[in-house]
Amino acid sequence: MTGKDSVLASGGPLPPSGARNAGIDLYKILCMFFVICFHFSDHGSVQITANDEITLNWVVLAVSRIFGGICNCAFVLSTGYFLCEKKASLARIARLWLQVLFYSVLCGTAAFLLGLEPLSLVSLAKMLLPVTFAEYWYFTDYIILVLASPLINLLLDKTDRRQHLFLVAFCFLITVWFPAFGILYVSGKFNFCFFFLYILAAYLRKYRPEDRFGASVYGWLGGAFFLLEVLSIFAVRVYNTISGDDRPFWSFVWGMDRLPCIITSLFLFIFFSKLRLRNNKLIAFVTPSLFAVYLLQIGRLWKLWFRILFDNGGTYGTKLMIPQLVICSAVIFASAILIDKIRMYAFERPLLALLRKCTGRQPGAGGSPGAS
Repeated sequence: MTGKDSVLASGGPLPPSGARNAGIDLYKILCMFFVICFHFSDHGSVQITANDEITLNWVVLAVSRIFGGICNCAFVLSTGYFLCEKKASLARIARLWLQVLFYSVLCGTAAFLLGLEPLSLVSLAKMLLPVTFAEYWYFTDYIILVLASPLINLLLDKTDRRQHLFLVAFCFLITVWFPAFGILYVSGKFNFCFFFLYILAAYLRKYRPEDRFGASVYGWLGGAFFLLEVLSIFAVRVYNTISGDDRPFWSFVWGMDRLPCIITSLFLFIFFSKLRLRNNKLIAFVTPSLFAVYLLQIGRLWKLWFRILFDNGGTYGTKLMIPQLVICSAVIFASAILIDKIRMYAFERPLLALLRKCTGRQPGAGGSPGAS
């Protein structure tokens, strides 16, 4: 990429309505790659603790665990940033639901044939009704957020800047701050932090308070807070050593409602949103299929990826684990993109063409959750 193709903007005009922000797309690509790293650390045979011996492999797995919360926040921020200015589209939701169904059936069938999961009426029902049975927790919460978005947008349209900021602060208190101290903790299946992140991203989109600083400032801040998250891992270890406790090493950084996680993801989101990347065909090619990377790695095939093909149990005590992590992430990422392109050309496009022919209308644009 030449200097003419990339501009490190210090603000500048937003892309035209409906246009993609390649900087945010790049952020999501990186996040999805690191989500695989997170699952490698979280779903492999080796489950490290804060009291284990510190080795390079231990540090790599511990840091990989950090990416889960940061990346989840990043995708919800992206959703709020763009969806706050869009009308609800049932066609878009239906298209995403069909994508989830496709991968649920594909992964479920493969799991049955490979003996990874026993075939039963219950497993078949879950495979055919993945959203109803919350087979993919993120997508289930995402659908709830999207269905609620017209009401959220209507509320935000009726508020001025001060009222919007008050709403951000209120949601922050009840979904992030108070639960951190065991106050007003809301248990249940839905992650209410989705609402907070959506409203926060909408505030950035409408009022752009970040424009007072250049992109590099937010890049440095994001990097600094990520470093603090890494250091918190060792802080927990020191605490356990002194107190004799067995507190998990990810206590301060795992979960979308952890303040360091939210701040890190937010600063990095702002940084990438200010990157004005142009004429990047690779980013435009990969981004529409990012959701497939998530669906393929964490569905019924997670045992195939993280316990059979790329199990860290046999490499944790060797120099091979880090190369294994990189190869695992690259293989899953590339395979999912390729499979999704085949799905789009072989299934989605013919189906959409048939719908256009039957209805005489253009179906709503699709895309992965968090897409612009």
